[in-house]
Amino acid sequence: MDALGLLVGVVSRDDLPRVFLRRDIAIQEEITTDVMIRSLGLRPGDVSVHVADGRVTLDGTVPQESLIPIAVRLSESVDGVIDVTHHLRTDSETAAGAPGR
Repeated sequence: MDALGLLVGVVSRDDLPRVFLRRDIAIQEEITTDVMIRSLGLRPGDVSVHVADGRVTLDGTVPQESLIPIAVRLSESVDGVIDVTHHLRTDSETAAGAPGR
């Protein structure tokens, strides 16, 4: 952005030196272990974390709706993350959508 707030260029992932980039598997492991399990207290497997080119997708269930934006924000703060998309829902939403209920 220039002094007037106009876009003058875009920096893409390919523009960054490789030393600053993290491998997707390292990002996935940090989010799964540090964010989901240690910070949020979720069980392994409650939320699946997929990372492709620094773009994270979270899918699964959390016990409370208030944890969804926290999970997203904490995931966004992990080094190497470019973007976070989520398909998270609460345990109660999952149960309500179950057949026979």
